[in-house]
Amino acid sequence: MRSAFLTALVWLRRLVLVAGWSAVVLALLAAVAGWWLTATPAGVQWALGQADRHISALSIGASRGTLWRGLALEQIDWVPEQGASARIGETRVRIDPKALWHGALRLPELVVRDARIALPPADPSAPSPPPGEPFDPDDLDLPPLSLALERVVIDRLVVVRGDQRYAVERGRLTAAMDARIDRPELQVDLDALDLRLPDDMRLDARANVTLEPAGQMPVAGHVDLLFDHPQGWLSGRVDAGGDLLGKLDLQPRLAWMGADGVPAALCGRLRVDQDKVAIEQAVVDGLGGRVAFAGTAAWAPTARIELNGRGESLDPAWVSPGSPASPASPASPRTSGSLSFDFDTDLAVSDGWLPVAGRLSVNELSGELAGESLESVAIDLNLDERRAEAQVSGRAGGGKLHLDGRLDAERRLRADWQIDALPLAGGAAGGTDGIGSITLASRGRLDAELPDWNRPLTAADWLSSLQARLEDVRLELVERRREDSRRAITLELAAGLDQARLAIDRLTLDAPGAALDVSGALGLDPDWAQWRLEDVQGRLAVPDLAALPWDLVERLPAVDLSAFKPRSARGGIDVELAASGPILAPAGDLDARIDGLRLAGYSLDRARAAAVIDPADGETALLERRMQVSLDAGTLAPERGEPLFDQLTFTAQGNPSSHRVELEVDGPLELGLGARGGWQPGDEAGEKTDGTEAPGWRGQLTRLELVPT
Repeated sequence: MRSAFLTALVWLRRLVLVAGWSAVVLALLAAVAGWWLTATPAGVQWALGQADRHISALSIGASRGTLWRGLALEQIDWVPEQGASARIGETRVRIDPKALWHGALRLPELVVRDARIALPPADPSAPSPPPGEPFDPDDLDLPPLSLALERVVIDRLVVVRGDQRYAVERGRLTAAMDARIDRPELQVDLDALDLRLPDDMRLDARANVTLEPAGQMPVAGHVDLLFDHPQGWLSGRVDAGGDLLGKLDLQPRLAWMGADGVPAALCGRLRVDQDKVAIEQAVVDGLGGRVAFAGTAAWAPTARIELNGRGESLDPAWVSPGSPASPASPASPRTSGSLSFDFDTDLAVSDGWLPVAGRLSVNELSGELAGESLESVAIDLNLDERRAEAQVSGRAGGGKLHLDGRLDAERRLRADWQIDALPLAGGAAGGTDGIGSITLASRGRLDAELPDWNRPLTAADWLSSLQARLEDVRLELVERRREDSRRAITLELAAGLDQARLAIDRLTLDAPGAALDVSGALGLDPDWAQWRLEDVQGRLAVPDLAALPWDLVERLPAVDLSAFKPRSARGGIDVELAASGPILAPAGDLDARIDGLRLAGYSLDRARAAAVIDPADGETALLERRMQVSLDAGTLAPERGEPLFDQLTFTAQGNPSSHRVELEVDGPLELGLGARGGWQPGDEAGEKTDGTEAPGWRGQLTRLELVPT
């Protein structure tokens, strides 16, 4: 019994020795194999060849070196049957073998050049993936390893998805992570980033970030950025500190310089958590003044924004063309202003008849605008389940400013407004240099019934469902040079829209040196070529273009009349019109007279134009309706140069299918032209109707005389 036990112990000892030495040999073999695969060119080539042979989507063009001394790979292609594909022109990687003995992975160099990644286009019909489990950093099972990336270089990395293109032209960073301690730490130093974005946008950035990938993931760091946008440049710094999964504090200090030379700056303190951002304090310097505000913007459980603050010394003229580039270059006295106000906002996304609900108010809006004063203007907007209300009240330019609008859940709209003197452009004090302030005066009432916008609507649905009525509308632009001197342009309108029919009861325009009077109706359609005129009557009378208030209109914001050369404008225009029927083939009369015209660099001695088109009687085809058109014009010449002609006469008589045309031109070139013919009909597709002739004008010349002088 004892001998058997001893025998068993001997065999057990032998097995332990064999197993131990086998483990040692296997470890040595693994170490040798690892060394051969990573430190020798033959081993690296063998490993790459096996990967290229067994992975069909992978292709490697060329390789040289080893991982220990530096491995360079060229023309790497990853082209799977589906999903994202990639092509890398060149990549270099090197591993420090000494760090492996200390449980660390150190990459002294990692370089990627000329890389292109193509992502599959988004499929809007694809079902959304099911929501996954919330991310918990404690679930991270990091190996007890220290990772150090000492030099990461990216040159020309392009990511394409559909027609969107993102390009990293240049990127350099260092990163280090130590997971061997109780609180793992990741530190990233971004030395340079040059990111090209769609729509000609570009981002240059540097950053230093320290992150603990555990618990609430504490983070600290900063980002320095320069964002190049077609509309301007944004630069500055953002400091961050706190918990990435808890409350994160941000302190932005940013500056904006618009392409139009208008600057702005933002600084503040923000706190971001999982469902909202709290703006503890934010200050925006811009438009020559300052806006300070605080509040919250939440996105869960519903989107909501609450802000309150104050704006001081803001000048709207900074956003107009020719704005000053800095406070040292103030706006001209005729356009400058200074506005101050308090504001309070509380808006939330709603599932009701309106997409948002809440309130927006601007109070104590006061200051100067275009040389005129604003006093205690208040703007209130309230949105709830039953109605939306908007009110504006106060005084502007010494006059009353009032608007009261209401829209209920049945989409009935009613609005009344009255503006006594809203400043649009300023002038010299008292008008001593002949330039006075321009103000807008208006009043009127609008009643409308709107279609249900919560269902899909076409343009035809809007036209057929919309009902509106404008009553007692009056709009007046007034220039006051002195207390006893004024010029005014007055527009009066009364109109209604019902069942896609716009009825103009009265449209009159009265200005110094001009008068316009229009009435009638217009049948509307999404295709403007299908519009119809209904007893439209109109007259435009301009006895002398020189008397028109060109200078008044030119001073309005965003108005440029330089192409018309208004300072040299002369002459009289008188036009009378009566028309009915399709807008492309109306019936009616046109009579126009022009005398001594000088406009836009040309002069016209005289012109008489007349047109008479028989009305449709329901029986005569469109091509058989009779018409008569005539034009008699005198000398037309540019300001500098020879006349284009001394006299021109044109007549056309008949109907579209059969008519005669005569043209006579006297001048540098004498031309006499006579023709007889007509328009040949075609079907709706524009094809031949009788198998022999295509639609279009067909005829013959009856006379042609061409005499150079």
